[in-house]
Amino acid sequence: MPHHYQANRSSGFTLVEILIALVILSVGLLGLAGLQTSSLRAGNDAYLRTQANMLAYSIIDRMRSNMLAVTSGDYNMSTVSATGNNCPASTNFNNAQELAAVDQQQWLCALAEKLPGASASIATGASGDRTQISITISWFEQRVKQGEKGADTTLTLMTLL
Repeated sequence: MPHHYQANRSSGFTLVEILIALVILSVGLLGLAGLQTSSLRAGNDAYLRTQANMLAYSIIDRMRSNMLAVTSGDYNMSTVSATGNNCPASTNFNNAQELAAVDQQQWLCALAEKLPGASASIATGASGDRTQISITISWFEQRVKQGEKGADTTLTLMTLL
């Protein structure tokens, strides 16, 4: 009996399988790229929050070392946009009030350097025999969600000296 060779009807099927696998792999890699982008944005936002927190504690430490100016209200400051202008290089001062002014200018320069679109305010007030300090720092922060615009983020820190 002669044996006739029949062509395999499914010979092109493996090529279709490979193409489908490549499409699925491509979609998965695009998803991973989006996840990486979101992770980088969230990491940057966390970094900015950490910087704001450290800068708030920085001015509190400066105030702690100049309690005379704190109790007389020399550190009080309404909301001011932080700029890199008027950054005093020297720390020459003659009294507690001048030291407070230098501290504020150096602090505002540090805010402008570390936080995009930063602004800040400081309020002090008596709380019994101690002084209550409220520091508010705002800055521009990117949003993690795709397509969502950035917004101002605010950190408010209150403490007693």
